[in-house]
Amino acid sequence: MWDTLKALQGVGVNAVTLTTTYSMDSVTSSSITAGQYTATDRSLGTTIALAHLLGMYTSITLYVNLSDGTWRARLKPADRDRWFAQYGAILNHLADVSEQSKVDRDFEPR
Repeated sequence: MWDTLKALQGVGVNAVTLTTTYSMDSVTSSSITAGQYTATDRSLGTTIALAHLLGMYTSITLYVNLSDGTWRARLKPADRDRWFAQYGAILNHLADVSEQSKVDRDFEPR
């Protein structure tokens, strides 16, 4: 990851957004699960620390994809309350990771 961040810095990049992706089995599924593209807390924290060492701003974003390839805008969970409770729990967890890793809230000049 260091080499990638250094290369990005070399072309003038000063901010990176780390994307972690969760998964749903179908359009109507009410369960959100970690998938093959779900970043670990450790990998997020390490990458954020490396980016900060290079003077880059950082942010984390969350995607929920459908495992069958259907466009995520089509999701329609059968149990919306359950789905939003899970989504909220994931967001709260990522907020905790962001706080612990000192993710930038605002991209103010350093």
